[in-house]
Amino acid sequence: MALTQVPIELSSTPGIVDNSNATAITIDSSEQVGIGCTPSRNLDIQGTGDTLVSIVSPAANQAALFFGDTDSDSVGRVAYDNSDNSMRFNTNGSEAMRIDASGNLLIATTDAAVGVGNTNVGHSIGAAGYAAHSRAGNASLFLNRTTSDGEIARFSKDGTSVGSIGVESSNNLLIEAAATDHAGLLLWSGSSAGTGRITPRLNGANSDGAVDLGRSSQRFKDLYLSGGAYLGGTGSANKLDDYEEGTWTPTLYGTSTAGTAAYSQRVGTYTKVGNLAYVQLYVIFSSFTGTSEMRISGLPFTPESGSYENHMGSVMLHQIALPSGTVQVNSRATDGQTYLALRVTKDNASSTAVSCDAAGEIIISITYRTA
Repeated sequence: MALTQVPIELSSTPGIVDNSNATAITIDSSEQVGIGCTPSRNLDIQGTGDTLVSIVSPAANQAALFFGDTDSDSVGRVAYDNSDNSMRFNTNGSEAMRIDASGNLLIATTDAAVGVGNTNVGHSIGAAGYAAHSRAGNASLFLNRTTSDGEIARFSKDGTSVGSIGVESSNNLLIEAAATDHAGLLLWSGSSAGTGRITPRLNGANSDGAVDLGRSSQRFKDLYLSGGAYLGGTGSANKLDDYEEGTWTPTLYGTSTAGTAAYSQRVGTYTKVGNLAYVQLYVIFSSFTGTSEMRISGLPFTPESGSYENHMGSVMLHQIALPSGTVQVNSRATDGQTYLALRVTKDNASSTAVSCDAAGEIIISITYRTA
């Protein structure tokens, strides 16, 4: 392309004119330069169509604009690096942001996979439509809604909303599903200080008795409660506040002389649901030295006191002497006591106790209300 020489007009407003004698470049008395215009700034460029400025460097180098002050003329810079086809933006002497060759916007990092495939710190807005934010030791995303309650973040699929995270009643976190008959959760304060509640939502409203937790083929594993579970109702009678399974150690003793026994089998188990205890024991003993009435101590829970007086269970005795006229033998848990007694029922006669025997086998199952 041939260059056209043009004269420089020296006047109070010096300029360079093109071949049509129109002013092409003007340098005014304040040393402001105008290209295609009268300058009002240090450099003004105007055109009648697209107005372009070209800065060209070799393929392995950068083409850049520098911004600075008298101390440093390059503390700010916009540069295009032809070696990797990235546009880079510097502030305070260091790179702050770049757009790489793939169109990814990178802030405070040069890695497009920041926060996605590694633990590097920074921000990446991918040309493929993702945004990743990574920060050391603190939150990496802050969302703030002012003035009113409602959505803070909305989630959509193929342009249709599927749910949101927002706020209700000023400070209660709301996780909401948008589709019909989909559940949500409201996280809010409890009925007393230091407590909180998680309550179900359905179809954009608070729900009562319509949202399931898990399903028959997709169950949760364990449920840990420090209080109780209300089953079938909300009254105190519907509250299940305890379930236990365990073992205990049955011990034979006599009411006159406690004595000791040698055991070849000695097993005690229990299951407690609410205030109802189901207790079992199995003992085989020999050389028992107790005298008078034979009892078994060590019950894992004390029977309830009140109008019930006795709690009866089934018993099997083997090789133990029974009183004459015995019709039936039962185990008895006495209110407020932690032992079992063995009671004999006779035909048309008062019941009596089973006396201590030197050896034998006892199997007992009994259910009683606990204190």
